[in-house]
Amino acid sequence: MHSFVSYLRDVKKDVTTSNQSIKLVMGNTSGDMDSIVGAMALGFFLTLKTGQMWTPVVNCAKKDLALKTEIYVHVIEDCKLNLDDLFFWDEMLELKRPIDEIAIIDHNMIDEEQAEQLGDNAHSKVTYIYDHHFDNKFYPASQLKDSKVRFIGSACSLLVLMMKENEAIFDKALFDKSVKPNYAYFMAAAVVLDSANLNEALRDTKWQQEDQDAYEWLSGFTELG
Repeated sequence: MHSFVSYLRDVKKDVTTSNQSIKLVMGNTSGDMDSIVGAMALGFFLTLKTGQMWTPVVNCAKKDLALKTEIYVHVIEDCKLNLDDLFFWDEMLELKRPIDEIAIIDHNMIDEEQAEQLGDNAHSKVTYIYDHHFDNKFYPASQLKDSKVRFIGSACSLLVLMMKENEAIFDKALFDKSVKPNYAYFMAAAVVLDSANLNEALRDTKWQQEDQDAYEWLSGFTELG
C-alpha cells in the first residue's frame, strides 16, 4: 500500500507544517469503520481524481482510536498503518487550519456541534456527499460537485464502485493480490461490516446488489472471508 501510505504521510506533513487552507474529508461523529476507512479512502480518491490534495480526518480523538477495537485492529494492526500518519479530529481543532472545501461520507449533513467547531460557515463549504442514510437534502444542489445518497449497505460500497469506474487513476501495486494486506483488503472491511457480511436473509433490507458488486470487485484483488 506504498502509494496510499505516502499519501497519508504527505497529508499529515502538509497539514501540520503549512498555514494554507485545506480541503477536508470527514466521516460521521460515530467514527465507525465505514466513516474512518471511508474518509481516508475518499480523500485519496479525490486527490487522485482532482489533482488537488484532500485531507481526511479521523473523526475521533487520537487517544480514542484504540478504544474502537475492531477498527484499530483492522487499520493499525492488520493493515499496518502508523497511528502518527493519521490526522485526528482533536489535532485538527488544535491546528485551526482554514478550510476551503469539505467532502463528507457516511452522513449527508455535518453535525451541528462539529459545524460550529469548524467555524466560518462550514455548511456552505460542503461540495461532495457520499452516504447511505436518510437524505436530509440540507445542501442546495447548486453547491454540490457530486452527491450520491441512496440505500446501500455501506457508504464505502459507493466509493468502491467509483474506484472501479476510475481504476486507471490508481497505482496497480495497490491491488497486487500477492501483497497482503493490500488496498482492496483495507477497503473491504467497511463494505463487509456495514453490509452485514452480505447475509442473504438481509438482502434489500440491510444491503443491496451494489454492495455485492463492490465486494466481488474487491475480491478479485484480495482474499476475503
